Amino acid sequence: MLFFLGAAVAIAGVLAAIAGGALLVLFGSSGTLHTGLHRVEVPAAALTSPAGSIQNASTVASLFGTPRIGIHAETTSPGGVFIGVATAADAARYLAGGRVAVVSDISLRPYSLRYTVATGSRALARPGDQHLWVAEATGRSSASLVWPISSGSYRVVVMREDASSGIDLEASFALSVPRLGSLAVGLLVGGIVAVLLAVALLVAAFRHGGRRRPRPRFG
Repeated sequence: MLFFLGAAVAIAGVLAAIAGGALLVLFGSSGTLHTGLHRVEVPAAALTSPAGSIQNASTVASLFGTPRIGIHAETTSPGGVFIGVATAADAARYLAGGRVAVVSDISLRPYSLRYTVATGSRALARPGDQHLWVAEATGRSSASLVWPISSGSYRVVVMREDASSGIDLEASFALSVPRLGSLAVGLLVGGIVAVLLAVALLVAAFRHGGRRRPRPRFG
Protein backbone atom coordinates (compact mmCIF):
# COMPACT_ATOMS: atom_id res chain seq x y z
CA MET A 1 0.00 0.00 0.00
CA LEU A 2 2.80 2.39 0.92
CA PHE A 3 4.55 1.60 -2.36
CA PHE A 4 1.54 2.53 -4.52
CA LEU A 5 0.89 5.67 -2.45
CA GLY A 6 4.52 6.72 -2.80
CA ALA A 7 4.48 6.10 -6.55
CA ALA A 8 1.30 8.17 -6.98
CA VAL A 9 2.71 11.04 -4.92
CA ALA A 10 5.97 10.89 -6.89
CA ILE A 11 4.16 11.13 -10.24
CA ALA A 12 2.02 14.04 -9.05
CA GLY A 13 5.05 15.80 -7.61
CA VAL A 14 7.11 15.42 -10.78
CA LEU A 15 4.25 16.71 -12.95
CA ALA A 16 3.68 19.69 -10.65
CA ALA A 17 7.40 20.53 -10.59
CA ILE A 18 7.66 20.29 -14.39
CA ALA A 19 4.59 22.54 -14.85
CA GLY A 20 5.88 25.09 -12.34
CA GLY A 21 9.35 25.11 -13.87
CA ALA A 22 7.98 25.52 -17.40
CA LEU A 23 5.79 28.44 -16.32
CA LEU A 24 8.75 30.11 -14.60
CA VAL A 25 10.89 29.71 -17.72
CA LEU A 26 8.19 31.23 -19.94
CA PHE A 27 6.66 33.87 -17.68
CA GLY A 28 9.25 34.40 -14.94
CA SER A 29 8.38 35.23 -11.37
CA SER A 30 6.54 38.39 -12.55
CA GLY A 31 4.06 36.35 -14.62
CA THR A 32 4.97 38.14 -17.87
CA LEU A 33 5.82 36.57 -21.22
CA HIS A 34 7.78 39.11 -23.31
CA THR A 35 9.18 38.86 -26.83
CA GLY A 36 11.66 41.73 -26.82
CA LEU A 37 11.88 44.06 -29.83
CA HIS A 38 11.60 42.47 -33.28
CA ARG A 39 11.45 43.94 -36.77
CA VAL A 40 7.99 44.06 -38.33
CA GLU A 41 7.77 44.92 -42.03
CA VAL A 42 4.37 44.57 -43.64
CA PRO A 43 3.39 45.79 -47.16
CA ALA A 44 -0.01 47.00 -45.99
CA ALA A 45 -1.75 49.96 -44.38
CA ALA A 46 -2.72 47.98 -41.28
CA LEU A 47 -1.63 44.87 -39.43
CA THR A 48 -4.44 43.30 -37.42
CA SER A 49 -5.06 40.25 -35.30
CA PRO A 50 -7.83 37.87 -36.37
CA ALA A 51 -11.18 38.30 -34.70
CA GLY A 52 -11.22 36.15 -31.61
CA SER A 53 -13.84 35.64 -28.95
CA ILE A 54 -12.71 35.97 -25.33
CA GLN A 55 -14.93 34.31 -22.76
CA ASN A 56 -14.95 34.06 -18.97
CA ALA A 57 -12.36 36.83 -18.60
CA SER A 58 -13.82 37.79 -15.21
CA THR A 59 -13.43 34.21 -13.96
CA VAL A 60 -9.79 34.11 -15.04
CA ALA A 61 -9.22 37.51 -13.44
CA SER A 62 -10.66 36.34 -10.13
CA LEU A 63 -8.26 33.37 -10.10
CA PHE A 64 -5.07 34.81 -11.55
CA GLY A 65 -5.58 38.58 -11.69
CA THR A 66 -6.57 40.49 -14.82
CA PRO A 67 -4.47 39.34 -17.81
CA ARG A 68 -3.01 42.16 -19.88
CA ILE A 69 -1.70 42.40 -23.41
CA GLY A 70 1.16 44.83 -23.91
CA ILE A 71 2.38 46.13 -27.27
CA HIS A 72 5.25 48.56 -27.79
CA ALA A 73 6.30 49.85 -31.21
CA GLU A 74 9.11 52.11 -32.38
CA THR A 75 9.71 53.52 -35.85
CA THR A 76 12.09 55.82 -37.67
CA SER A 77 9.82 55.99 -40.72
CA PRO A 78 7.62 59.03 -41.38
CA GLY A 79 3.96 58.73 -40.54
CA GLY A 80 4.30 57.84 -36.87
CA VAL A 81 2.86 54.74 -35.22
CA PHE A 82 -0.62 53.85 -33.97
CA ILE A 83 -1.78 50.89 -31.88
CA GLY A 84 -5.46 50.32 -31.15
CA VAL A 85 -7.91 47.74 -29.85
CA ALA A 86 -11.49 47.71 -31.15
CA THR A 87 -14.41 45.33 -31.17
CA ALA A 88 -14.23 42.92 -34.10
CA ALA A 89 -17.29 44.51 -35.72
CA ASP A 90 -15.97 48.09 -35.47
CA ALA A 91 -12.52 47.08 -36.70
CA ALA A 92 -14.00 45.21 -39.67
CA ARG A 93 -16.04 48.26 -40.72
CA TYR A 94 -13.04 50.57 -40.42
CA LEU A 95 -10.63 48.29 -42.29
CA ALA A 96 -13.07 47.16 -45.00
CA GLY A 97 -11.67 47.61 -48.51
CA GLY A 98 -8.20 48.59 -47.33
CA ARG A 99 -4.90 46.81 -47.88
CA VAL A 100 -4.82 44.96 -44.57
CA ALA A 101 -2.53 42.20 -43.26
CA VAL A 102 -4.18 39.71 -40.91
CA VAL A 103 -1.96 37.76 -38.52
CA SER A 104 -2.30 34.03 -39.13
CA ASP A 105 0.17 32.87 -36.49
CA ILE A 106 2.28 34.51 -33.79
CA SER A 107 4.69 32.85 -31.40
CA LEU A 108 6.06 34.84 -28.47
CA ARG A 109 8.96 32.57 -27.55
CA PRO A 110 10.68 32.01 -29.88
CA TYR A 111 9.26 35.00 -31.75
CA SER A 112 7.71 34.50 -35.16
CA LEU A 113 4.96 36.35 -37.03
CA ARG A 114 3.00 35.15 -40.05
CA TYR A 115 0.26 37.02 -41.85
CA THR A 116 -1.80 37.15 -45.03
CA VAL A 117 -2.42 40.37 -46.95
CA ALA A 118 -5.87 41.19 -48.28
CA THR A 119 -5.79 42.93 -51.65
CA GLY A 120 -7.66 46.18 -51.12
CA SER A 121 -7.23 49.65 -52.57
CA ARG A 122 -9.39 51.91 -50.38
CA ALA A 123 -7.39 54.52 -48.48
CA LEU A 124 -8.04 54.21 -44.76
CA ALA A 125 -8.85 57.26 -42.64
CA ARG A 126 -6.38 58.30 -39.97
CA PRO A 127 -6.91 55.89 -37.07
CA GLY A 128 -6.50 58.54 -34.38
CA ASP A 129 -9.53 60.41 -35.75
CA GLN A 130 -11.82 57.40 -35.25
CA HIS A 131 -14.02 57.00 -32.18
CA LEU A 132 -14.10 53.22 -32.18
CA TRP A 133 -11.13 52.21 -30.06
CA VAL A 134 -11.53 50.72 -26.60
CA ALA A 135 -7.81 51.35 -26.08
CA GLU A 136 -5.29 53.23 -28.21
CA ALA A 137 -1.77 54.66 -28.24
CA THR A 138 -0.06 56.86 -30.80
CA GLY A 139 3.24 58.63 -31.25
CA ARG A 140 5.58 60.17 -33.78
CA SER A 141 8.37 57.71 -33.10
CA SER A 142 6.98 55.23 -30.54
CA ALA A 143 3.79 54.10 -28.83
CA SER A 144 2.97 51.72 -25.99
CA LEU A 145 -0.38 50.15 -25.23
CA VAL A 146 -1.45 47.98 -22.30
CA TRP A 147 -4.93 46.50 -22.54
CA PRO A 148 -6.66 44.57 -19.73
CA ILE A 149 -8.29 41.63 -21.50
CA SER A 150 -12.09 41.55 -21.22
CA SER A 151 -14.80 39.25 -22.53
CA GLY A 152 -15.98 39.88 -26.06
CA SER A 153 -14.64 39.77 -29.62
CA TYR A 154 -11.79 42.21 -30.30
CA ARG A 155 -9.03 42.94 -32.79
CA VAL A 156 -5.67 44.62 -32.27
CA VAL A 157 -4.66 47.01 -35.07
CA VAL A 158 -1.18 48.42 -35.76
CA MET A 159 -0.74 51.18 -38.36
CA ARG A 160 1.12 54.29 -39.26
CA GLU A 161 -0.54 57.23 -37.53
CA ASP A 162 -1.16 58.93 -40.89
CA ALA A 163 -2.66 55.67 -42.28
CA SER A 164 -0.16 55.49 -45.13
CA SER A 165 0.81 52.08 -46.47
CA GLY A 166 3.97 50.20 -45.59
CA ILE A 167 4.44 49.30 -41.94
CA ASP A 168 8.09 49.32 -40.89
CA LEU A 169 8.83 49.24 -37.17
CA GLU A 170 10.35 47.46 -34.20
CA ALA A 171 7.70 45.91 -31.97
CA SER A 172 7.49 43.88 -28.80
CA PHE A 173 4.55 41.91 -27.50
CA ALA A 174 3.84 40.83 -23.93
CA LEU A 175 1.25 38.81 -22.06
CA SER A 176 1.03 39.46 -18.32
CA VAL A 177 -0.90 37.32 -15.82
CA PRO A 178 -0.33 38.88 -12.36
CA ARG A 179 -0.60 35.79 -10.16
CA LEU A 180 0.93 33.31 -12.56
CA GLY A 181 4.43 33.77 -11.17
CA SER A 182 3.28 32.91 -7.65
CA LEU A 183 1.37 29.90 -8.99
CA ALA A 184 4.47 28.69 -10.84
CA VAL A 185 6.65 28.99 -7.73
CA GLY A 186 3.98 27.20 -5.69
CA LEU A 187 3.79 24.33 -8.19
CA LEU A 188 7.57 23.99 -8.33
CA VAL A 189 8.07 24.04 -4.57
CA GLY A 190 5.02 21.86 -3.94
CA GLY A 191 6.21 19.39 -6.55
CA ILE A 192 9.67 19.14 -4.98
CA VAL A 193 8.15 18.62 -1.52
CA ALA A 194 5.84 15.93 -2.93
CA VAL A 195 8.78 14.12 -4.53
CA LEU A 196 10.70 14.16 -1.23
CA LEU A 197 7.61 12.81 0.55
CA ALA A 198 7.27 10.13 -2.11
CA VAL A 199 10.89 9.07 -1.58
CA ALA A 200 10.22 8.75 2.16
CA LEU A 201 7.10 6.65 1.50
CA LEU A 202 8.93 4.37 -0.95
CA VAL A 203 11.81 3.85 1.47
CA ALA A 204 9.30 3.00 4.22
CA ALA A 205 7.53 0.60 1.85
CA PHE A 206 10.75 -1.26 1.02
CA ARG A 207 11.76 -1.47 4.66
CA HIS A 208 8.33 -2.73 5.66
CA GLY A 209 8.43 -5.33 2.93
CA GLY A 210 11.91 -6.41 3.97
CA ARG A 211 10.86 -6.99 7.58
CA ARG A 212 7.95 -9.18 6.49
CA ARG A 213 10.05 -11.34 4.19
CA PRO A 214 10.46 -14.81 5.81
CA ARG A 215 13.95 -15.92 6.74
CA PRO A 216 15.28 -19.04 5.00
CA ARG A 217 15.47 -22.19 7.12
CA PHE A 218 18.29 -24.70 6.96
CA GLY A 219 18.31 -28.21 8.21
